[in-house]
Amino acid sequence: MEIKRTKGRKPFLAHPLCPENEAPNWNVNCSHEGKWVVMASEGHVIAGIDVAELRRTRRDGEPIDFHDVFKDNLTFKEWEYVKTHGPCPDKEYEAFSRFWSAKEAFVKARGDGLAYPLGKAEFHWKPLDGYELGTAFEGDVHIEGAHSPKWRFVQYRMPGDSPHWTTVGRGPLTDIVDAHGEFKKTLRKPQELFSDHEWEAHLNSHSPHFDVLPISALVPQDRLPIPLHNSHLFCSVLTTATSTRLPPSPRHKNLDLHTSTRHRTEYVSFVLHWAAPLCDDSSFGMIAVCPVPPMKMHQSSHRCFVC
Repeated sequence: MEIKRTKGRKPFLAHPLCPENEAPNWNVNCSHEGKWVVMASEGHVIAGIDVAELRRTRRDGEPIDFHDVFKDNLTFKEWEYVKTHGPCPDKEYEAFSRFWSAKEAFVKARGDGLAYPLGKAEFHWKPLDGYELGTAFEGDVHIEGAHSPKWRFVQYRMPGDSPHWTTVGRGPLTDIVDAHGEFKKTLRKPQELFSDHEWEAHLNSHSPHFDVLPISALVPQDRLPIPLHNSHLFCSVLTTATSTRLPPSPRHKNLDLHTSTRHRTEYVSFVLHWAAPLCDDSSFGMIAVCPVPPMKMHQSSHRCFVC
């Protein structure tokens, strides 16, 4: 297995590639913040994902003046929307975080990251059917005022007593930023081969919801790569085709991951990158992993793998 990065630091699977007749453009994107590590994969469109923790203070406890610090990253209309959630600063910050998460998912899908001027992208939202009001949205993006119809975004408020928002973006192959062209070589069905109808079908395909499941319900005891202890993070990979043990972290063996945020995050990232090529057609989708106690997990109810 070979994982590479574009010049813009977007990770991608270089080898082996998924079967072309099942997922000609398989790609994956990860994000982590606060208590969550999230991941999205797509077989035809490009995927971007971001999770935003609703923490309005710096590490030293000082509040973030987000109106000033990020004033150029939201458009006038977006800031007006944020202000409608005032005067409570926490409510305003939650509205701001939704826009920030969407912009991160957008530029991560493209591949240029924060090099892209975020103030050029404006997001418009409407409630996502089938969810409690205010907990899920779907939206589109306008670039410098012009609607970009080949993009679609879905946004979820993660459950729990520590609120987070996760945004998943789907977009066109023509918007990829890949200076060296290595990532594009792994995408074997170019944009021009999609009919308008076919593209719309992929873009608007079902966006699965998340169900809370205990890890003990997902991983057979004899498959656990390390013992089940609350003080350790453990992961296993389940697909419809295979159930296999994870390799040890190359840098952090036998660590108490409960006490080290950096080690915990690095190991989860390692696991996700290692797991990506194990996916088959039935395992495309989104996952979210909570790497800190209480040990719980989110799993997409449709076409996903979990770890």
